[in-house]
Amino acid sequence: MAELREYGHIINPILTRQTLSPGSVISGSFSYSNSFADSEVTELTMKVVPQFVFQQDGTPTLFETTPGELLKYDMSDWITVAQDRVTIKKGESITISYTITVPQDANPGGKYATILLVPDQIQEESTRNEAKLNAQVGFTILGSVPGEVSSNSQILDFTVDKHIYWLWPQERISFTTTVANTGNVDYLPKGNIFLHSGDITTPIASLSINSENLVVLPENGRTFKNYWEKDPALFKLTENGVFLNTDYFRIGKITATAKIGYDVEGQRLIGEREVSFWILPLPVIVAILILILVSSVGAKIWKKRKNQLRK
Repeated sequence: MAELREYGHIINPILTRQTLSPGSVISGSFSYSNSFADSEVTELTMKVVPQFVFQQDGTPTLFETTPGELLKYDMSDWITVAQDRVTIKKGESITISYTITVPQDANPGGKYATILLVPDQIQEESTRNEAKLNAQVGFTILGSVPGEVSSNSQILDFTVDKHIYWLWPQERISFTTTVANTGNVDYLPKGNIFLHSGDITTPIASLSINSENLVVLPENGRTFKNYWEKDPALFKLTENGVFLNTDYFRIGKITATAKIGYDVEGQRLIGEREVSFWILPLPVIVAILILILVSSVGAKIWKKRKNQLRK
């Protein structure tokens, strides 16, 4: 995702990755736009503040005062911006430049900060669409000082929310993947979930884990959700013709195999986890039982009728 839109705020790009060699000076920039076209926000004066950003259980969190145990990851003091306050009119875009001055004695590992833009006067509501103006938006810098870094991560869990789905296809099937970063640099988990009936080489469907490319910062964990839902169309039109959507009539045991990337001492490996569940849709089962019953009764009636005709 190249840009962040937060109501009328547009930041492009939303983040950068930097290699921070000790003693180096790195310059960069990003654009900020005031696009409140449907509101009375005609001009914004923004305070520009570098601030430490980290995660708490996977949620990005800004710290005004950095906790002592996280100081080794804080690089906000290394950042200076060309202007500590900017004024921007509605519909305008500006470029905000920054400089990172890396200390000579910087310790190896991940370093993180956000350049935060805070309106001097926060307008709570716009008159036309009643959208709230967020108090702050920011540009995130994910840095890493080379050296004895530790790239280590773990796959903690892979689960499905139920063992039996009685109301498929009306209900969706939810998968949860939980990972942890045990190293000192950020970790980008990626992978896929393959749904099949026992043969992974012929999957029924596949889902992408962490399609938004969300990172897990050091000493942190994160949970990713995936959902399997039926294709809403009863009939599918393909190059080879029209086909009935079998998702509506799916029944039986399904296996979900997750293949997830993780790191061991800097080497990316692929871990595999599996869960199984049953799709036993009551409406379909009842319809089948009724069909069997009707067929059985019909066969008996026909047999009796046939015997009577012979007499």
